[in-house]
Amino acid sequence: MGVKVLAVTLVLLVLVGLWLVSRARRVDRLHRQVEQARVVMFNHLKTRRQILKTALNDGSFGADFPSDELAQLLATAPAGQSGHTGASESDISAWLVRVWDQVERENPQIAQKLRTNGFELRAARRFYNQQVAQVVRLRSQPDVRMFHLAGRAPMPEPFDFDDEAPGA
Repeated sequence: MGVKVLAVTLVLLVLVGLWLVSRARRVDRLHRQVEQARVVMFNHLKTRRQILKTALNDGSFGADFPSDELAQLLATAPAGQSGHTGASESDISAWLVRVWDQVERENPQIAQKLRTNGFELRAARRFYNQQVAQVVRLRSQPDVRMFHLAGRAPMPEPFDFDDEAPGA
């Protein structure tokens, strides 16, 4: 009888171990997906800044265009760098919405690039935040917390800013 109990206990321990390994792999996979989504989102933010910076440096806009305000906005820390905040991206979005008619009138090619980038940026931010929500939901489950299946990975945080696409 003792051998049977030992065998059943051993089988149960192996099954629980395999289950925990599969949960740890899921947590790891979700963390990697969050990081990839963050990179994509920050690349879209950098692209938007680059489009605006190029237009500003090329003199693509008329004399009455608020170029000084744009230069100040672009001087804030870009995505992925220390000091970068969602507030600075919200300021750029709000500025774009405010001057959108003038941008479209003075440079339709830049307007089209910014419109496309705006839609891609909105999708990337939403996807990133959905991935973060999945990680938070999974990491809040008792088994993940009790067995420290997330290891030392920091808890990802949503990235919120005003991503209103101009011309939408």
